[in-house]
Amino acid sequence: MPAQKARVMLKDGAECCGPTVLDISLSDARMKIPSRIEEGTQLELIFDEYQQRFQCTVIWTSESEIGLRFDFPITQPTPDVDEDEWVMD
Repeated sequence: MPAQKARVMLKDGAECCGPTVLDISLSDARMKIPSRIEEGTQLELIFDEYQQRFQCTVIWTSESEIGLRFDFPITQPTPDVDEDEWVMD
């Protein structure tokens, strides 16, 4: 899957960082981020291009990446993205 741009909205309504989605599946995602987000943070992952929003929780962090678990699993792929590309390696 080619990296995709997204936005992150924190629970308090503040928009943060400028993440790039590296991997995504129907239940979780891995993103590259320019600023740190703590494990356990609840946020909304927004794909403006597809007009979709997903409620997520940060389940792991590293210096430049985070792992997200979707609070409600995605039931179908985002339009224009091949479903096979949603499987995380």
